[in-house]
Amino acid sequence: MTPRAKYLHYWYEISATSTGPDGSPWQGELRLGRYAADGSEETILDRHLVPGFFDTEPQARDAADAYARVYIDQL
Repeated sequence: MTPRAKYLHYWYEISATSTGPDGSPWQGELRLGRYAADGSEETILDRHLVPGFFDTEPQARDAADAYARVYIDQL
């Protein structure tokens, strides 16, 4: 997982996992939570797979980062 990123009143961590034996394709993963008014944290999604498969790890991470922000925008 990457260091935690903050977006609006939420936090997220992204990662990428190879799903094939030769290191490809890659799939992004997301862990998402929110901050409560008292400063506590609540996990909303834990190890959620991002839709789609990608040729490289950086592509999968970029997709996971974009997906996290779109997902949060829809909450």
